[in-house]
Amino acid sequence: MFDERYLTTVSGLSAGQRLALSRYYAQLDEERRVYVHWQQRTVFKHLLTEGQALAGRGGEANYVALLLALKSLWEEETRGAVVTAAGHPPEARAARPRKARKQQLRDALERRFMDQLVNLREQERLSWRDISAYFKKQFRKQVSHTYLKKIYDEYKGVSPADE
Repeated sequence: MFDERYLTTVSGLSAGQRLALSRYYAQLDEERRVYVHWQQRTVFKHLLTEGQALAGRGGEANYVALLLALKSLWEEETRGAVVTAAGHPPEARAARPRKARKQQLRDALERRFMDQLVNLREQERLSWRDISAYFKKQFRKQVSHTYLKKIYDEYKGVSPADE
């Protein structure tokens, strides 16, 4: 059973305001939700140091931290000063969708490392596992040996049926 008086006292928000912030949270995109939870941790730590996160009220204190982080984000948005955890305004992120991790890796491999991959395979005669270890050590890029083989075969124009 939760203590509504505790929620009101510590957060300074009425039940209606808490409901409005909950609805606001439901409308946020996922990146801003993650940002709110990141802020929630900071607020919760502050509540702990101020002695407002009472023993036996951990759930309420965590919820209050979430509400206060949401309130902060809402106030920043109404002022037009929202910056996400990555340091970009949400509008800029919407205009420039992120590539999937594998596609980013593939692009980097094709652009910068494909010559090195071909050299290691054809000239150095390294195994795919050795090449994978080499990439991890030299370029700090963790790539599975099967994925390296796959993109190498695609680059060379070899289909799986040819093997």
